[in-house]
Amino acid sequence: MLGRRRPCHVHASRLARPDSRHCRPEFRASRPPSGVAYWFVAAWDPALGKTERTRQRQSWSVWQVKGAGPGTTAGVRGGSRPGGPQTPRSPGLILQPPAGAMKALILVGGYGTRLRPLTLSIPKPLVDFCNKPILLHQVEALAAAGVDHVILAVSYMSQVLEKEMKAQEQRLGIRISMSHEEEPLGTAGPLALARDLLSETADPFFVLNSDVICDFPFQAMVQFHRHHGQEGSILVRDQVFLLILPPPMPSLSQPPALNCPLMLWVQSCRVTKVEEPSKYGVVVCEADTGRIHRFVEKPQVFVSNKINAGMYILSPAVLRRIQLQPTSIEKEIFPVMAKEGQLYAMELQGFWMDIGQPKDFLTGMCLFLQSLRQKQPEQLCSGPGIVGNVLVDPSARIGQNCSIGPNVSLGPGVVVEDGVCIRRCTVLRDAHIRSHSWLESCIVGWRCRVGQWVRMENVTVLGEDVIVNDELYLNGASVLPHKSIGESVPEPRIIM
Repeated sequence: MLGRRRPCHVHASRLARPDSRHCRPEFRASRPPSGVAYWFVAAWDPALGKTERTRQRQSWSVWQVKGAGPGTTAGVRGGSRPGGPQTPRSPGLILQPPAGAMKALILVGGYGTRLRPLTLSIPKPLVDFCNKPILLHQVEALAAAGVDHVILAVSYMSQVLEKEMKAQEQRLGIRISMSHEEEPLGTAGPLALARDLLSETADPFFVLNSDVICDFPFQAMVQFHRHHGQEGSILVRDQVFLLILPPPMPSLSQPPALNCPLMLWVQSCRVTKVEEPSKYGVVVCEADTGRIHRFVEKPQVFVSNKINAGMYILSPAVLRRIQLQPTSIEKEIFPVMAKEGQLYAMELQGFWMDIGQPKDFLTGMCLFLQSLRQKQPEQLCSGPGIVGNVLVDPSARIGQNCSIGPNVSLGPGVVVEDGVCIRRCTVLRDAHIRSHSWLESCIVGWRCRVGQWVRMENVTVLGEDVIVNDELYLNGASVLPHKSIGESVPEPRIIM
């Protein structure tokens, strides 16, 4: 179990020392200069059988002062001014971490059954989405928003997750902890399990569903939560659908890239709000304040088109409501909070997708690539044979006379031979697509080999290390890892 940060009061003479090992998040001072703060976190390491101390570093100009009156300024003595003047002690002030320093709990304990066969090889949070693990999209966005401690509620393949995220911990400069579930605890039970970590400070914390991809508005969520001052804020979105024109069947006399218009060309999609989202539970809230009145599961008449987006920011007081047992935060905790006026909704702007199953994974990829086109177009590929939004790892190789796109992601080490057509597909690390094959709406797993003149479509998913022999047709096939396909699959089915 991870230890808590320990407060320590330091004599001013120690604060003048650069990189002082005695500088902790709480100490007494009056007007120390701003700079770089260092503190140490003690954590129990079960592998070593002892407590390890790691140094944390953060730069800022002013820390909030606990108990200080208006106009009081306080900072942190760090290594930015070695040999600076000593600061006299002032017993009335205790410095607190900045408002941006927060925690986040990400629910990653599921088995990922909806995304099989990919999740038979690695846990779902580590499946590459647009050339980066799904989980890393969220963790990087949290770190950019000022979160300094991410807690992963893990269960399935937890050792693999822990190894990968410890490597990211140093790169991102944040603390990543594991909270292990021995049995499934739903969406609220993991909060009770991680209660000690989440309640180390009085600051609010994020709770995220690991399947969600969007333009993460974490900083806006913090501002919204502090503005209304109640126990919880949830992100909601308008339930929408994409109206897409179906393409004509491709002619055998022309390459599909030249004959087929759009399969899912996000730039041309018409997005329409659903007026009667009867298949979804909806959130009924005040339009001006966001205060939530109630939740309605599968309404028969229209009451709202706002639905839960799977991202929350909660105050530690919420933890008192949750017992250490399987509990649904959406069905058992939030309705009670709403009835007490303690829950508010913030509307999400921009795209959103739950990418927990293959067809939604591909749709989410299209939306993500369009977001890149609008915000970071330099990350997308361009050149001969590239159509629309295409993301290509620098180590991938593409042959001549290919048509790649729209909406394609090619991972590290991917090889695409001459004359290949790929659209609306994700091709994962070290896969090899041989010449003159045609792929549409597919996910090609790690180290797969697709033969010559192969046609795959209709959300065909190849698990890790699958071999597809030459001149085969796969229609909606789901192929388990390490299989060799020697005959066509004309109808959707699972290949075991």
